[in-house]
Amino acid sequence: MQSLNNLHNSSAWIDHFKQNGAHTRTFDWQTRHRLPADAIKDIATSIAEFQRGESSEGRYFMHVSAEFAKAVNDPEYLRATELFIAEENRHGDMLARFLAHEEQTIVESTHADSIFRWLRTLGGMEGCIMVLVTAEFIAQVYYPALRDATDSPLLRDICEQIIEDEVHHIRFQMERLALFALARSWMARKSMGIMHAVLMTGATGVVWANHRKVFRRANLGFFRYVGQCYQRYTSARLQVEQTRTRWINAMTNSSTPADATSSPRLRA
Repeated sequence: MQSLNNLHNSSAWIDHFKQNGAHTRTFDWQTRHRLPADAIKDIATSIAEFQRGESSEGRYFMHVSAEFAKAVNDPEYLRATELFIAEENRHGDMLARFLAHEEQTIVESTHADSIFRWLRTLGGMEGCIMVLVTAEFIAQVYYPALRDATDSPLLRDICEQIIEDEVHHIRFQMERLALFALARSWMARKSMGIMHAVLMTGATGVVWANHRKVFRRANLGFFRYVGQCYQRYTSARLQVEQTRTRWINAMTNSSTPADATSSPRLRA
């Protein structure tokens, strides 16, 4: 995960999402390449479930983001959140179009997706972000596996685009979690960490159970899969704690905290 030394302000995130949306890869939707029957059998249902997860309207996340933006007097954060959701939806559109290209259908709902959507509503904005970023940690393992699971150039390009975008999505979310951690006591941070670990464990197991054929086609076994998921999770949580400590030290050692070079000011 990228260092959280400096936070991007909401205006910088707006610029990022706009520029990224204007410079996505060019996909060869006219290609005649089709996957063989055995590959389609193994991956179509898996792609359809992830496509559904990428297609959320984000109503609850927009609601809590609006409350957060108002509380911290940062109205641009709401626009950044809208653009983040739009980028996730572009991922869903790409996956849906690939399924149509392979003459496969999308799904309106799945059991796993319904559970994730329900979990996002349980813990306010911080809990919602934890659920979202957990899915993104796992997506950073899933999409490389999906890329390597077939010989489809089109699917490879789609996966590469999503992988690149998810790096920034995780930073966007972890910056907010770092700000929440700044105001938390040790006990509160420990409790949230335990909750996140439990969530990560459950999500990792569910995704393996539902998508193991994709991982196996990519020669990614269970223990390597779990290890890669947890490497991303533990790295991000460590970054949050280190960033919080750095901010606290900077504010403690500075007579004027706002002038501290490492304090949690939002920067472009």
